[in-house]
Amino acid sequence: MFFYSKTLLISIVLLFGLSGCVSFDVNKSPASSLTNGFVAKKDYSLSYDKMWDVIKNVLDNERVPIANTDKAEGRITTEYVKGQQSMSIGLLGAWGHTLQHKYSISLEKNSSSVHVNIIATVEVQEATQGGGWRPLGSPEKAKALEDWLYEKIEKATSGLSDTNEQENNQSAASVPKKKTKSRKNKWIGNSTNPSEQ
Repeated sequence: MFFYSKTLLISIVLLFGLSGCVSFDVNKSPASSLTNGFVAKKDYSLSYDKMWDVIKNVLDNERVPIANTDKAEGRITTEYVKGQQSMSIGLLGAWGHTLQHKYSISLEKNSSSVHVNIIATVEVQEATQGGGWRPLGSPEKAKALEDWLYEKIEKATSGLSDTNEQENNQSAASVPKKKTKSRKNKWIGNSTNPSEQ
């Protein structure tokens, strides 16, 4: 009985060591919370100023620090933030990798909307390669991170509109100009001088 138990244990240990060991995520990628089947919306029916503020607020709420901004050019660049961190442990030791990513965001004002373009840059650090960072050749991971941020922005813009601003502008435009009179008894404005009638 003991012989069989010992043999089974050795077999399990060898299988464990030869099959790639056990892997697990220390930190998950933000994209792991992305809704299945999500399709990014890139045009928003909001004013440029409001869209700019929404994106900055989303980055702040998600703890993505901003490195540079240029509102006139419509560009926002973030710092790198740590993402997925994975570890593997086996008979031959432990190894793992860490991902980090940053965003380059551009805004372009159209006639009736604002177009938002997001590009994610992803780097990987291998624990067994001296700790250096290198580009991660995985367009899928980059796109997932981009869609994750798009989804956060869409949720933040849900229910927002420029209707009130448009109504206020229309109301202001419809108010007739008041006629004013100077001290020299001259009429100012677009109206005709009563003395000339």
